[in-house]
Amino acid sequence: MAISIRRGQMVAIVAILAAATIVVEIIDICHISNYLSGSSCENGSSHEDLAKSGDSYLQAHNSMSTHGPHAGEGLAQGGQGKSSGIDKNMRKKQKNDAFTKPNCTDTKLVLPNILLIGAQKAGTTTVASWLYQNGVCDAEVFENEPSYYSKEVHFFDKFYKHGIKYYAKGFEHCIQAVDHTEFILDATPNYLPHAQRVYDTYDNVFSNTMANLKLMVILREPISRELLLYNHKVTSVMSGGKVSWMKDVLFKNGTIKSFDEYTLSLKDDIIRGPQNSFGFYVDYLRTWVELFGRQQLLILSYDELLGDPSKLQSRINSFLGVNFTGHLHHDNRKWSKSKVKEINAHAAMVLEPLFRDKNEALYKFIRQHPGPPMEQSPFPRFDNVSVQ
Repeated sequence: MAISIRRGQMVAIVAILAAATIVVEIIDICHISNYLSGSSCENGSSHEDLAKSGDSYLQAHNSMSTHGPHAGEGLAQGGQGKSSGIDKNMRKKQKNDAFTKPNCTDTKLVLPNILLIGAQKAGTTTVASWLYQNGVCDAEVFENEPSYYSKEVHFFDKFYKHGIKYYAKGFEHCIQAVDHTEFILDATPNYLPHAQRVYDTYDNVFSNTMANLKLMVILREPISRELLLYNHKVTSVMSGGKVSWMKDVLFKNGTIKSFDEYTLSLKDDIIRGPQNSFGFYVDYLRTWVELFGRQQLLILSYDELLGDPSKLQSRINSFLGVNFTGHLHHDNRKWSKSKVKEINAHAAMVLEPLFRDKNEALYKFIRQHPGPPMEQSPFPRFDNVSVQ
């Protein structure tokens, strides 16, 4: 009998320890899930507090990664660039298994249901302005933030480490108004390389709305895009800007590179790392299609925006299931003496070979993966270099 009691006690002790371990694990997972999803059993926090809490979590998480080209970056830098070659289902399953959402009290969060993911210097501001004029909700701009954050939130490329509650805070007003719109837009053109981050956010937090997310991208001839981006950076530098993303138009001594000099340094950067070029569209689109499917992504042509804007509007209206009115007004021809107005033979000779194969791969990819029925088909080739 004594032996039997001891065995019973032993079983009870083991069961208690196992239960305690499960409770600890659930609490730990709950904390991680709350960071990703915005779930909370506490009172609401300010935008700055949310940023700090996100930083603290990621500093701890990032310290786990100590090897490889992205050592120490962890979650804050995960999912950038093109597809890693991981099986589609396995890619999705990795995050879902790691952050299975426990039964915690959820705070209602508001996220955009339209993302205009790029490309830079391809008319995203024009399209976003038209959508906002038709009542689509933009982001709230907080104290000390630049005004353009109402259009470009830059969460997935710059502020991802702050956490989902930080992102959602900027869109709370979209459902608080009596006449609130059903559409909320984030038109950050830098999101093109960040498909995995977008997927992880929407899938783990709002899996029931994943199918309703509308993705749009405007593509333009990549050499023209590089020239317009160069002009934009030079103008910003000459206006006193000191943002780090402008530094590639400057020599170490602070003098501004000519466009020819810029193209040579751009070529070197792309050769060292193809992920350094936003103009390699096909590499990024493969990941978006792999994660979201082709029917959720509307690929638009910058050439059509210039040549037949009403047709492009019709495509967007059909994609969103609306009938927005008004006209697209695109004008990128505000010249200054500092702006380069044409691509000379030297620059074309340097850049054309870099983009040729990727452009052909893009045309082939779009043919093999047809988009929603309103999309332009076949997608037009980048035969015209334009600085408009």
